[in-house]
Amino acid sequence: MATLAAQAPGELDPEAGEFNLFLFMFLVIGIVALFVLALVGLIVGIVVATTGGFLVLSGAAFSSSLAAVLRKSPTVGFTLFVVQMAAVAGAILGGVTAALYDYYRSSLELNWNHIGLGCLAGGGASAALGWLSVRLWLGIWQQLQQWWRARQRVPQI
Repeated sequence: MATLAAQAPGELDPEAGEFNLFLFMFLVIGIVALFVLALVGLIVGIVVATTGGFLVLSGAAFSSSLAAVLRKSPTVGFTLFVVQMAAVAGAILGGVTAALYDYYRSSLELNWNHIGLGCLAGGGASAALGWLSVRLWLGIWQQLQQWWRARQRVPQI
């Protein structure tokens, strides 16, 4: 860019209405190129995030289905699926929280050790909460089923 700018004539009088058409077109082409690169980057980012999310979801579904078949219990598969999804969501939230903390606490430089620890802490805590939540709701569901079956056995007068 510096070489092309140096080749442009320098003896123009802007007050007289003269301007350098070459530098103007160079500026327009540069702005259009930056816009196109940003658009391509955005599209590639969306495709990568979508593909990665699909791979995580399908991998968790496959592994939980396999565990349910091997253990012959659908609740094991459901629990494993929820725990895996909770761990992924917690890791993402923990990493983002650590990155925001580093951003606001210090300079613009990210501390990858903090982000990694945030991912581990968030993933572990969220996986544990997901497991406890599934156990709670499955216990409530079992109690409701027992209550309903007991109610059905009582003869009606």
